[in-house]
Amino acid sequence: MPSYFSVKGDTRKPAYFRVSIDMSAFDDAQSNDNVTSGAVTPTGNFPTSDRPYITNLSTLATSTTRATTQGAADARERGLMRFEKMVQNLQTDTLVDILDIEILEANGDAQATLLEFSISVESPDHINTTTTDGIPDGSTRALAGNVDTAGTNTQANRFRALIASGINGGTTSVDFSSTTTYKELRTRYLPLTGGTEMSEIEVGNPTAYGEIFDAIVVNQLTGTLAISGGDDSTQILKTSQN
Repeated sequence: MPSYFSVKGDTRKPAYFRVSIDMSAFDDAQSNDNVTSGAVTPTGNFPTSDRPYITNLSTLATSTTRATTQGAADARERGLMRFEKMVQNLQTDTLVDILDIEILEANGDAQATLLEFSISVESPDHINTTTTDGIPDGSTRALAGNVDTAGTNTQANRFRALIASGINGGTTSVDFSSTTTYKELRTRYLPLTGGTEMSEIEVGNPTAYGEIFDAIVVNQLTGTLAISGGDDSTQILKTSQN
């Protein structure tokens, strides 16, 4: 019995990419009104025993200690907002899933310094490689070559630009700088009482746009391992993405 049916020539072959964001140079000054702190994080302010902060990727040591100051708590909320905006921006060309997230965070008071995740792309043919939008000026920043010539982009570089734009609030600035800010009504954690309130949080870019772009590495994965979704869930199916 076939596992799927398709019109001949219409079979979609997904693609996978691995993303690494070095956030060690992002602004980490956690004052209450500093709109640029917080880096990028999917964990926010409310770690639990099954979803803790990961403090060491080798040993998988964890922490559930929340932010102890309002500045740190607000910074973490900004980091979560940046992550959400980044994921939203990644859907610009085609549907993607975020998989295998790894992030280093000591505790709720510490800003994350490294974020890695995989992107599963349902329709890689839809990735826009004819635009150089979001790739900063300067050949050293454009891995694909001459950014002034349409068509020199790559799929990986397109995702790199979309990630940078998302972290930057959904906009780009090819001269490396930006003053993009936005506001959202969020559930704000209050360390002083341990409670929460609905408050407006303002977010700015954690560093200049060109530096965000430089901090991102995207590589296409040429080989993957998939776990069978059939009755035998222990069966490993080796697939190749060329």
